[in-house]
Formats: sequence, structure tokens, C-alpha cells
Amino acid sequence: PANEGGLAILDGDRGVIIVDPDEATLDRYRGYQKDAHEVALSLADLRELATETTDGTRIELLANIEFGTEAASVFEYGGDGVGLFRTEFLWLTSDHEPTEEEQYAEYTRAVEGAAGVPITIRTFDLGADKYTQERNRIPERNPFLGLRSIRYCLQNLGMFKTQLRAILRVSAHGPVRIMFPLITSITEFRQAKMLVHDAMEDLDDELSLLHISEPT
Repeated sequence: PANEGGLAILDGDRGVIIVDPDEATLDRYRGYQKDAHEVALSLADLRELATETTDGTRIELLANIEFGTEAASVFEYGGDGVGLFRTEFLWLTSDHEPTEEEQYAEYTRAVEGAAGVPITIRTFDLGADKYTQERNRIPERNPFLGLRSIRYCLQNLGMFKTQLRAILRVSAHGPVRIMFPLITSITEFRQAKMLVHDAMEDLDDELSLLHISEPT
């Protein structure tokens, strides 16, 4: 059993926790740390090299991120850009539904970190997890095949429209692409696109009213 203030080793590579390790075990893991550090240094030497095959074919190296602040580090480690921003982590790490302004701020960090390189923002891939199941009065028997991803968004239009507005607003700061998760039919895709256009029209109307209200 673990005691408060005791020493423990958390080995994520091997999936084990060692409580009160002896000196031999500590020495072994200090060696693992040293090896990992040396590997990281050797990889850092490669980050400036072009990502291409031996026959000269260029490969675009894109990274997945979960928070806006991670976008800048993609380029720090030699990536070409953000291939997927997994926005559902804004939900899963919060105790409330992310507001439009909170999402706008987070997406802005990603766009600014990308410094003009296009990023792909995936709309909420929710469902099939404990969080969304707790919100249901009657949990689904097989949530991984039920109301999830784009279907979950289309059933929660207020939430979906809020996100689309935030994404469209942040596109004023840099190039942004939108990905809809787990589309299974043309109908779902058309519905999602229609909501994007609705959000665009709402924002245009708000901008027009703002210009009208400004003093001349």
C-alpha cells in the first residue's frame, strides 16, 4: 500500500506504478530517464530535416492538438502544421459548457500559434463516453454506435451553433478548416453545412447592425 509522502515511480511506457522502490530499482529508472533524454536530443537534431521519402517525395507532417496553446509547439518540434484540433477536450476538462467567448479565445491561441499555416478544427466529437452518458436521463445501451459525434451535435443545436460561431469568428485571424466527425450520410453532411451557413448569416447580420449603430 502507498503511504502519504512516500516515493513512487509512475512508468507510463510500461503501464506500471512502483511504490517504495528499492535502490536498485531507482538506479534502473534513472538509467531509463537518461536514455530517454538522449533519444530526445537525437530526435531534436532531425527536426530541421525535410520530411520526405528516399526517392524525394515530400510528406506533409501534421500534428493533432487538444488545446490551443499546443499549436506553437508543433513547429518547435519540426511539424508542418495542425492537422486536427480535437475540440471536445474543451468540454471534457471543464465543469461547464464552454461559452462562445471561451472557445473563441482557445481557437485564437491555436491560429496565432500556427502563424498563418492553415489549421483544421474538428467540431465536438462527443458521445460514447462517461461525460455525455451522465447527461442522458436514460443512458444508451451501446453509446459507441448511437448518439455521438456529428449526430450528437445535430441533436444539440445550441451547443453546435455556439461552436460554429466561435470557429467562424476566429477565421478572421488566420486560415481555418472545419472537420465534421464521423459523417455517415450525405444528409448529415448537408445539415452540418447548412448550420455553418446559418451561423455565417447570423454573424454577418450582427456585423451589419454594429455598423449601423456606430455614430457617423
